[in-house]
Amino acid sequence: MKTVIIISVRIKSRIQIGHTATEMLTRVDLVREQIRLAAGEPLSMTQADVRLDGWSMMCRVQAEDPANRFMPSPGHLRRVRLPDGPEVRVDTYVYCQSDIPPAYDPIIGKVTTWAPDRDLCVNRMRRALEDFIAVGTPNNLPFLLRIFQSPEFMSGRYTTDFLSHPIQEELPPETMMTRRDLAVAAAALYILRREALNPQLPDRIATGWHRDSRRLPQ
Repeated sequence: MKTVIIISVRIKSRIQIGHTATEMLTRVDLVREQIRLAAGEPLSMTQADVRLDGWSMMCRVQAEDPANRFMPSPGHLRRVRLPDGPEVRVDTYVYCQSDIPPAYDPIIGKVTTWAPDRDLCVNRMRRALEDFIAVGTPNNLPFLLRIFQSPEFMSGRYTTDFLSHPIQEELPPETMMTRRDLAVAAAALYILRREALNPQLPDRIATGWHRDSRRLPQ
């Protein structure tokens, strides 16, 4: 008696979020090919034409707070600077003075890099993340940079439980100047967060002149 096994395969017709890494490896515009298919045209290539070359990786820059269980933190971006350079790709919709909406995935952008080997690809990504600036709402850029400073990740010797334990980082030797700078940065961050939670109102708002000026005429 023969046993017949039927396997049902569901093919998603939408472009996946990691398609940029695939495009960097294959140099195939997947979005263009999808539009061609939707228009009734055939693929512009065959499977034999697809070649994988080099290394590629992608990082999702998210408006989320790693210190608060990666809680989404949509808000207003006061300053934005996007990275650039050879084989560095940034897919984003943000700009200076733009908003991260609360209704959808709080993604700021995707950074994708390519290189002939892994070490160069990792170095390009780390440099791109260092150049990426998004000021105005908590985001995971510092967390991503910590990963790229981890000897475990840099060596490629990590497993799926990599983030289940504290990240070991290779940091420069600590000096008195470093401690001073860290203390100043911590104090400035504390003041900024305190003002964000307890905004200071101008003294003029509490005056009678200000209240009377905002009353509707009788």
